[in-house]
Amino acid sequence: MTDLVYEGQGTQRTESISWSRSAREKEEDPRDYRAHPDLAAAATVALTLRQPLLLTGEPGCGKTQLAYSLAWELNGLPVHEFRTRSTSTARDLFYHFNTLAFFNAVQIARDLAAMGIEPPKAGSAAPAKSRQPINPWGFLEFCALGRAIFDACTDRQTVWQVSRRMFPLEAVADETLNEMDEVEGKPSVVLIDEIDKAPRDFPNDLLRALDDMSFDVLELNKPLRVKADPAFRPIVVMTSNGEKNLPPAFLRRCVYYHVRTPDDHFAEVAARRISELKGTTLLDDALKFFLKVRAAGLEKKPATAELLSWLRALRHASPNGYDCGLSDLPVKATLATLSKSSEDQERIRRLWDGV
Repeated sequence: MTDLVYEGQGTQRTESISWSRSAREKEEDPRDYRAHPDLAAAATVALTLRQPLLLTGEPGCGKTQLAYSLAWELNGLPVHEFRTRSTSTARDLFYHFNTLAFFNAVQIARDLAAMGIEPPKAGSAAPAKSRQPINPWGFLEFCALGRAIFDACTDRQTVWQVSRRMFPLEAVADETLNEMDEVEGKPSVVLIDEIDKAPRDFPNDLLRALDDMSFDVLELNKPLRVKADPAFRPIVVMTSNGEKNLPPAFLRRCVYYHVRTPDDHFAEVAARRISELKGTTLLDDALKFFLKVRAAGLEKKPATAELLSWLRALRHASPNGYDCGLSDLPVKATLATLSKSSEDQERIRRLWDGV
């Protein structure tokens, strides 16, 4: 595979292009994540008390990776990730119902019926006696916490009803329902990333659900309640960048930990995640400049994620890999990985010019 380089000189390359994934995947492997003992203790307390773990800290400090490390260590549990947006509602965390598509389908079915044409029967038409010609189940999709709660549910009727309608390939045949003495629940980890981005009502609307791990779907012909078996209660990890304060009632239900990034943390993470760097002059030089950048009063200080990206960029800019000093490389061409605003970009460039 050829290296991916953009020259911007109006010349088109003819080589086959593909991404090299191995290095990045290795750096993000949960097996290589190391939690501070205090963070590990906080996670253990959250597991013991069956409470959500709320992590704060500067962006890029490893809050999200903790959830994947925790899931991997607990026998490879699945992770259901929810990326919070400024428009998120509590319902979005449990399920999505495509209301517009549903009503469009209902209207089309009615128009076809008025013309004497039967609607399609590919699992979407309800029984003739039903008031609704279209089955609303086909427009329902479980989201992160909703799927985790369903996976942890052991109520036979609920599991059978949902599986038969939403997951037909996984469904249990009708005639075997009475033979099911029990349904085996499955635990999982739910990551609610950057919860501070959500509207203020979002955390408050989650209070009951976080207490009893249940939710209701009201858009169906008959409302559905899904509740997790306490024995398989989902493990919830939430992250916040501190953009806004979270409600006190919500905080009382969480185990809280602030992830700090001491200077020696960066050297340890870089050497572990990019093993070829360990003990090299390049790592020593890069860390000295990186810490100088962090201390320069930037609008947004670069964190662990930016450091790793910068080191990868330096690697690709060097013909000799990591076997060189920082001054031997075209450093200015890689500084874009450390800045997130035009002001910070100029300040970092001036810092490098002064080295």
